[in-house]
Amino acid sequence: MKKRNKKILFTFDYELFLGKNSGDVLNTIITPTNKILSTLSKLNSRAIFFVDATYITSLIDYAKLHKKCQSDLLYIENQIAAILDGNHDIGLHIHPHWLDATYNSDSGCWDLSEDKKYAADSLSKEELDQIFHASFNALNSLIKNHRPGYKINAFRAGGLCVQPFNLFHPYLHAFKIRNEFSVLRNAELNMIHYKFNFKAVPKADFYIFKEDVLIPDEEGDYVEYSINKFSLSFLAKILNSFYFRLSNLLLKTKNQGVGIVPNIDNNTNQKRSLLMYIKKPATETLSIENINITKFFSYLFYLKNSSYIHFISHPKLIRPGQLLLFYFLISILKIFGSDLNYDYEKWIELKKK
Repeated sequence: MKKRNKKILFTFDYELFLGKNSGDVLNTIITPTNKILSTLSKLNSRAIFFVDATYITSLIDYAKLHKKCQSDLLYIENQIAAILDGNHDIGLHIHPHWLDATYNSDSGCWDLSEDKKYAADSLSKEELDQIFHASFNALNSLIKNHRPGYKINAFRAGGLCVQPFNLFHPYLHAFKIRNEFSVLRNAELNMIHYKFNFKAVPKADFYIFKEDVLIPDEEGDYVEYSINKFSLSFLAKILNSFYFRLSNLLLKTKNQGVGIVPNIDNNTNQKRSLLMYIKKPATETLSIENINITKFFSYLFYLKNSSYIHFISHPKLIRPGQLLLFYFLISILKIFGSDLNYDYEKWIELKKK
């Protein structure tokens, strides 16, 4: 059987929750990421973990005063070592709202409810310089402690707010980071303190660009790897509506913190009436935390028929059952004869040939 080549990206935003209660590092980041690493190892798959380096700078600052921050920083450093040992990549992830974070020494959690500085365009030049250089240096230092020769070459903006790109270019250029992963296909977000508009995304799944993440330019220094969205079948939408309500009723579980859930698409895990499901097409990002049994075959059909696949997931949101479904999805793809290509840095050169 001739194998079908699929360019595939498993990306994870390695971060705490936004809101008054960030969640503690063990339950929100370390434990779920360990489970993810175990699953990826069983699949013999590679991933990119976009580490919130602004969180690391805050831990470094507060570690001088709080032993809990010292231990949390050590947890993060050890897990970064484990990620690299698993042959995965570390990417730079920056959330400017950490400039206004406050620490609760009693709970060991953070208050990240102030979001006026959520996006880069809300910062002064001095603040941009501070946060980008401090964040890159902090993350790079933790990496070098374990893997001296490793080079960070991937970036994702916090909340995907990567526009205007001219704010990011000086820093990515200085850090020699070429690969960008923030564009969610055909999505738009317009909030008070954070926004993006990717409606004019090029048809190409990945492309070289220079000054604007939406304008391909072969003379550019950067490569954009867009994030997939896909539509659910009518039956999957109906079944998911019932599943979501039933699981909320039975489980009654709450996240450690409060995460932002912007209305960037018709995410089918959001509460809505059955009539709305029928009237409006449901699209969602490819995310492990979005997978459930009612959507399994919709995911499988999409993955089987796509040559470019980009998952964006968050360890803080993933339940063990979803990891199991993800494991089955990728395993079945391989059984179907798919050759999964994770070497994204070589895709552009292959495309030119």
